[in-house]
Amino acid sequence: MSAYLIDLDGTFFFYGTNKLTPRGAEIAKALNQRGDKIYFVTARKEINEPVHLNLSQTHLELKKLGIQYELVIGDMPSPRILINDEGATAYNIETNTSLAQPISLDITAHSIHCALAGLTWVNSKFGEPGDADDYVQTILIAESLIKNSGFNHLDIVSKFRAAPPILMRNCKLEPGGISAKGLGTQKNINYKGQISKLILSNDPYYKAKDGVSDGAAMRTLGIGAYFANDFKDLVFAAYEIAAITHGSSEARLSAVLTALRYRQIFVQDIFASPSSLYAQIVEASRMLGLGESANFFLKRAKTAASIATKFNNPAKQLLLLARFIGIDHLCWSTPIAATFWSFHSEENYKNWFKGFNYKNIQIPGSTIPKRNPILVNAKTYLESQREEDVKHLKYINEYEEFINCHDYHYGKWIDIDTFFSIAISMLSGKNGVRMLYLELDEHLKTFNVDIGMLAKAFAENLAGNPDCANSENHYNFYT
Repeated sequence: MSAYLIDLDGTFFFYGTNKLTPRGAEIAKALNQRGDKIYFVTARKEINEPVHLNLSQTHLELKKLGIQYELVIGDMPSPRILINDEGATAYNIETNTSLAQPISLDITAHSIHCALAGLTWVNSKFGEPGDADDYVQTILIAESLIKNSGFNHLDIVSKFRAAPPILMRNCKLEPGGISAKGLGTQKNINYKGQISKLILSNDPYYKAKDGVSDGAAMRTLGIGAYFANDFKDLVFAAYEIAAITHGSSEARLSAVLTALRYRQIFVQDIFASPSSLYAQIVEASRMLGLGESANFFLKRAKTAASIATKFNNPAKQLLLLARFIGIDHLCWSTPIAATFWSFHSEENYKNWFKGFNYKNIQIPGSTIPKRNPILVNAKTYLESQREEDVKHLKYINEYEEFINCHDYHYGKWIDIDTFFSIAISMLSGKNGVRMLYLELDEHLKTFNVDIGMLAKAFAENLAGNPDCANSENHYNFYT
């Protein structure tokens, strides 16, 4: 949650009037939906000339416009200087221009670092020993983008196929961060997941022919950071990186969706809202030329955006997303639910892990009547929605392959680790990790990755620092 101090005359209202500048109401609504607080500052006084701009009339006009705000602080001269110990951002805009104009695509190492810290915390605290695929694949893609100055198909395939340089509690990890018991090798020849197929292939430019699971969406943090200054490049890079392991347009779109949300967070897009993210994924699908093949995914994204817009309470949101979108291993399920859940403003992420196990999420508090505690599990998902999933899987000729890979847990338990890896990393990038402070030191030591250096590299890349490009020796992300 953030506090926005917004000047009235010449910024929110046209100077000397009570008429909104472009997008004023839209921006205020987006901030309200996000849980942020609006404080208006102005030189207007209670006894004012002209009279129609006094503070009482100003309050009436804001009420007529439906603007939600905390205070109007009057009789305040300019310039205004903000001093703060937990971060402060100031924008100075040209008088009477749209509030949208001053927001730049500057990225902060702090926001990326917090997102990486949130991801580390989830995978360290709740991941099974040796199984950290969300974290490992995220770091490998992030490292590849920085050291290759962008997308390098050959390098990512090579990284996914080899034992990673990432240690988990000083123990070596298997390729892709998947536990040894899960790899499609002689250790367990029956496992046929998407990464396993890549590992068993010898093609250096391997590209998946199938795949509708949610694995492509859980590793896009670095994509959102590296391409934050270029919407088009981000869309195509996220899509092509996903294509290495996932063949369906839906799975690739899920990666684009999560990368776009990370981008909103890292550029500190104060106008970001569920509806704006939905509009971005619609535009991305148009740019990619997906046509009708995107319709099923977009329909689910639209439903999730509607839920996240109508309900501010994160517990209510989570229950409805689990009911109508699901937290399954499907690409149009967990990635969409987790991404749109990231718009809430609750900062105590630890609350969501009380009563946690791999089959249930216990919703904290008693904000939803009649049942307390409330458990979200596979049975929460509406049967009619699951029937739609099966019908669509058959329509795109993915049903048999998906069941072959995921029948042992499909419809039996939910993909909690992927859900929280996505959602908590996004929330941490947006809201910070203040509530995890006492635990972070311990859990950041789980992996031998210097996430501070990685975040710094992303920030310097986006600032146009030439030292970052092709710097094989400049950044060493492993300790």
